[in-house]
Amino acid sequence: MWQGGNPDLKVEDSQLCITPTLYTFPEQGQFVIRYVLKSSQQNMPVRSVVAAIEVSKTGVRSLPLQSNEGVRPYQ
Repeated sequence: MWQGGNPDLKVEDSQLCITPTLYTFPEQGQFVIRYVLKSSQQNMPVRSVVAAIEVSKTGVRSLPLQSNEGVRPYQ
């Protein structure tokens, strides 16, 4: 369950870490993930990414999105 807001997260050692105080993941299910990448340099463009994954007992796999799913207001 998402604990609210859109907090700033940092990537360290090429890993994005989401703490259990921010979000607790169910053991399995399908998820749509939306994130925005902002550079610390002023002249770099902002990038918005939407992806879908499925978590199961056997692992994590990417799911295809329909063309309109990248613009839905996921919450």
